[in-house]
Amino acid sequence: MIFFLFKPIKVPVQKSGEIALLKLEKFKITELSDSGLLNILDGEQGLRYPNKYIVKKFNYVDNESEYLVRIKSDKGIYAGDLFDLEGDVVYSRADGISFLSQKVHYNKTQKIVKSPVKFVSMMGENKITGSSIEYNNITGITNSKNVTINYKFKER
Repeated sequence: MIFFLFKPIKVPVQKSGEIALLKLEKFKITELSDSGLLNILDGEQGLRYPNKYIVKKFNYVDNESEYLVRIKSDKGIYAGDLFDLEGDVVYSRADGISFLSQKVHYNKTQKIVKSPVKFVSMMGENKITGSSIEYNNITGITNSKNVTINYKFKER
């Protein structure tokens, strides 16, 4: 006689009652088009639901703008073209603009990144801190509150 024992698996369930469709471990998702690489999303762990991904050790590269954009965080929720990121978020662009915060919202379509909490921004040796920031990748316009700037002047 041969006996089989099946061990039930634990299916991740969200508070709203959603059940994960797919569980990912150390993964990379690459989106391509006829013109080349659009974006890359990778992480340590991920859960795919019908309308979103929840990712631990979130790492995203957006190649659809004039400048390459990288966003890293401890946790990220990716739903459509919207990202909600938490925990040691690092936003950086290929031209040297970057900032760090604990919470960031990124709209991939509008190319707007927002942090409603304290941030530190750097460009070279220059440093800006503030209580919130909104940056438009298309226009280059930044809106910030309670800003302190440390700017290093070049000697002639």
